[in-house]
Amino acid sequence: MIPRSFAALVLAASTLLAACSSTPSNAPSDAPSDSASATTETATSESSSPDASEPSTETAGSSSGAYTVAAHTTYPYETESCGRKLTFKESPKKVVSIGFATVPTMIDLGLEDRIAGLTQEIPEHTYPAEMEAKMKAMPRLLSSQKGGGGVEVSTETILNAEADMTIGPENNMDFDALAAAGVQGFVQAGYCRNVDPAPAKISDIHDVYDAIGQIFDVPEAAAKAKEDVDKRLEAVKGTDSTPAGTAAVLYLTPGEATVWTYGTSSMAHVIMETAGLDNVYKDNDKRVFELSLEDLLARNPDRIILVNIGYDEAETKEAFTTMGNMKDLKAVKEDKVMVMPFAWTDPASSLVVDGIEKVSTWVNETK
Repeated sequence: MIPRSFAALVLAASTLLAACSSTPSNAPSDAPSDSASATTETATSESSSPDASEPSTETAGSSSGAYTVAAHTTYPYETESCGRKLTFKESPKKVVSIGFATVPTMIDLGLEDRIAGLTQEIPEHTYPAEMEAKMKAMPRLLSSQKGGGGVEVSTETILNAEADMTIGPENNMDFDALAAAGVQGFVQAGYCRNVDPAPAKISDIHDVYDAIGQIFDVPEAAAKAKEDVDKRLEAVKGTDSTPAGTAAVLYLTPGEATVWTYGTSSMAHVIMETAGLDNVYKDNDKRVFELSLEDLLARNPDRIILVNIGYDEAETKEAFTTMGNMKDLKAVKEDKVMVMPFAWTDPASSLVVDGIEKVSTWVNETK
């Protein structure tokens, strides 16, 4: 591994794009994009990573409710992220988060003290109060504002934070350059570029607990988190979840003309299914894609769920219902339009369960 001081000098002029909204500028946070990522000159390393042991499939004797606690991680631990090999010599001590996608999972697993820096301000109207307080207590890294709500943070800043891991979307980082400086880059499933999308499943929440739990060697916390999620989901199943018509989840930013929607590889699709709603865009396997308002009018869903980052419900609903001919939608005419934070719909985390609970309650109260 090259010394961090040398890597900082080599990479100081480079930047990583940390988008509060991915390209295009008002797309949902951390959304995969085909646009080129910010470039970073790659430093070279004369040493190779040590051979990593295979992940253990054994289980320990203890258990947490319905879940057997996995064996503790043996280091060096090798795994993959977006097809790239990651090797952890020990449990990461300092993590820089580009965006917020995996931060709720880190908090659920009691790993908030490992966050060495967030690259953005915490948006309002987004996170549960207790989680928001923990996020606001995390260090804030120096960054500069860009158009569309994104920020730039230099590679030097990440290295100066003494990070040994980053979490964030693939299109926002030069992972080869960071790896050469000893920083492993984890990308949560669903945010990889050039990877065929897989249908989203509720078990994706378990998968990210397992992935982070194994990297950080906290198997007991992962088992407990999965059990807690399942208890909440079981309670939702106890409500009336008979078919409740069609729906679409839309991402919009008040004042912007572009609207986005979600296909079957998004957890937004899972939320609708779990609440008894039929996603009118289930014929599209993308996670997120730009919406044609004319097509939305033609599909005319019974319900609309609006999501965004940092705007309150009244402002968001007003922006949508006064846009073009949206007043002609059945959902608008019958006042079956609801608003909730984007973070409650994507990516897979316990916040998706918050989304399921909120949508299910709304559906059952407005049938």
